[in-house]
Amino acid sequence: MDRASVSWIDFYGNEITTQLTASSTAAAVIAAMSGMSNASITNWHEGTISSPALGSPGNAAYASVGDMMAMSVVDGIGTSNRIFCPAPVQGMFTADENTADTLTDPFAAMSAATAGVLMNLQLGTPIVFGIAGWLFRRSLNIRESYICAPSSLSGHPALRRAVVWADTFGLRTITYYYGVNPMEAFLTTFATGSNAIPLQSWEGPLTIASPGPFGDVYAGVKDLARFTFNDDKGNRANVMLPAPKLALFKADGKTIDPAYYLVAPFIADVLGNLVAPQSGLPLTRFIGGILVRSKEQGQQ
Repeated sequence: MDRASVSWIDFYGNEITTQLTASSTAAAVIAAMSGMSNASITNWHEGTISSPALGSPGNAAYASVGDMMAMSVVDGIGTSNRIFCPAPVQGMFTADENTADTLTDPFAAMSAATAGVLMNLQLGTPIVFGIAGWLFRRSLNIRESYICAPSSLSGHPALRRAVVWADTFGLRTITYYYGVNPMEAFLTTFATGSNAIPLQSWEGPLTIASPGPFGDVYAGVKDLARFTFNDDKGNRANVMLPAPKLALFKADGKTIDPAYYLVAPFIADVLGNLVAPQSGLPLTRFIGGILVRSKEQGQQ
């Protein structure tokens, strides 16, 4: 199976990443989704799902994926980026339990694994090593600052690898890495610095998109249209569309209209390309769709 990670930005500058699981490619579905959304796709990548067999998650200090070590890495001219390691092992930190000790394993091994593999996405230059690291506690929302930002996508050819990490508490998070070369071996070494395990990962060329986002009733990426499908065994899969256009809904403003001219071909693309993640079987039936609005403090 393939999986695609699609990054969106809305009219207000908010960002979100959605995932699609496909039998071969989700390109047609991504194109159809772009036409139905007020948000803009900034970039996406797709690749075969890999499930490394790296044992069980550790239960030592910093065992939660909510604890995140940010490693500062530099290219040959000293330009820095940050990459993230969830649930970092305690042994890489100094006595303050916050600052990484760059002279000890596994930090040194993790640093060496970045050389000539990862890249500075803005400049297209290879990373040469990691220079420092710090711990962020309970930071499930920490991520690379350039996942979606259009200003930093300069068009340099790049690979992107998405990694789903699972910890001993059953929590999961996704991190992203950008490379000039395939990153499977890098991930194997990098994972030695984590109490979590890479549950799944997928890698592919980073595709840059450029259309601008639009204002509308549901212009923010926190408003989602949830399309629900199932396979022949009854396994369900949801396709989440950020910032859906109002015209996709019936008069109630909440129920997807399957007869709308943009929705019908989208459903056909999904049924011809996507699979249920649980089973890997093709999706064969559209069940229905509805608006899902994010509740925020003070929102009615």
